[in-house]
Amino acid sequence: MTRSAVAFALFCLLLPFCAGCDRQSASPLDGVEGVQVVAELRTVPGHWERDELEALRPPDLVVYSDGLVVREARQSTRLSPAETSELVGRLAGELPGKVENPPEVATTSDLSTLHIGVHVAGEGMRRLSVYGYGHGARTVPEKYPKGLHDAYARLTGIATGTPYTSDRVRVMTVALPDSAAEDVPDRIGDWPEGAPRLDPAPGSGGTQTDDLSGEEARAAAAHLPGFGGNPNRTSSLLAHPTRGNLIVGWRYLLPAESPA
Repeated sequence: MTRSAVAFALFCLLLPFCAGCDRQSASPLDGVEGVQVVAELRTVPGHWERDELEALRPPDLVVYSDGLVVREARQSTRLSPAETSELVGRLAGELPGKVENPPEVATTSDLSTLHIGVHVAGEGMRRLSVYGYGHGARTVPEKYPKGLHDAYARLTGIATGTPYTSDRVRVMTVALPDSAAEDVPDRIGDWPEGAPRLDPAPGSGGTQTDDLSGEEARAAAAHLPGFGGNPNRTSSLLAHPTRGNLIVGWRYLLPAESPA
């Protein structure tokens, strides 16, 4: 056998091992370009649990490819590149592609729905929606895949102790009916001095969403009450100079979050 033939034979023998090494060294973040969402957790409440500012509700938790983790648009932390890669890799191995809802949960009305997603190399975002998971995890946890429990626990267990802020905010206002305003006159405050006016947009009707940036965003964060969009807070009922009485809520926008 010639020397070239021997070399070719050795190459053919080693080729499967080299291919295996390539597969083993593939990063869980392969296919991610720039800064993108690589894991997300969102809970959508049942109909009777929603409030007037439901559209303002942020995701429970978002993980970005640069390591930023934001919880409820309120708190954040920063993972290292190695921690981010390990987190995404473990989630991709845990999160099932499909979940059969237990009959005990599927037949119960008006429960919340869990939406959970993770980037899977070579697949993109794997997304899963599980109706009633919060209820089912408490009552019949054994009827769900272990991987779903593990993925949920892994995401909710991330510690986020740093306040999250942004130079963009979303403000939502809803007209307070006159009959409701008559019941709570002492809870309606004046429109704060220094806050953006949020004049009515054409065709907005009684509900309006404004995405602000720069100085307007800073003024909203500094002066408007109702952070987080909770209409039950006393200070979130305000008398607008031209729009009448409003339920007001606002929150910081997430990185690359699209305008409303």
